[in-house]
Amino acid sequence: SLSPTTIHQPVQVVAAHHHTLIRTRQGALFACGLGNAGRLGNGSQLNLVTPARVLGSLSNKHVTFVAAAEHHSLCCCSNGAVYAWGSNRFGQLDGGATAGDTSKLWPFRINAMDAQITVAVAAGERHSVALTQNGRVYTWGDNTSGQLGRRTKSPVDHAALSHEKITTQIA
Repeated sequence: SLSPTTIHQPVQVVAAHHHTLIRTRQGALFACGLGNAGRLGNGSQLNLVTPARVLGSLSNKHVTFVAAAEHHSLCCCSNGAVYAWGSNRFGQLDGGATAGDTSKLWPFRINAMDAQITVAVAAGERHSVALTQNGRVYTWGDNTSGQLGRRTKSPVDHAALSHEKITTQIA
């Protein structure tokens, strides 16, 4: 039989192949599942069978949106900042600045997005996407299949995030 996990006022849940993220109305973030590559953001690679709070750089932040892919996770906060954690093998965490690093165990701020106010994020298997308050979409990570919406199809895109606007308006 199914039994509920008690987390006070959950408002968003996302599930990837190996882990789950739960965001509360108060802006807290919880994670459970396979900890390999730091995808849970709890500072270790241990598996969690019950949700635990994601802390580190998110300790005093109000998380407003979360996304999860097989090997990494993303969130944005009330101040518009974007945080990422997990595998960075294809530059999906930071646009290739440190691509090839096996993992980031704690959430870290994506400084290249600091000039933007991000309202939503999405996580693909090897890439990441952010939507800003002014309707701009930013993409980074693997572009082998053109998933970044750019003409270049390099395996890892090392371009600066702040210059990679692919659209100016989303209808």
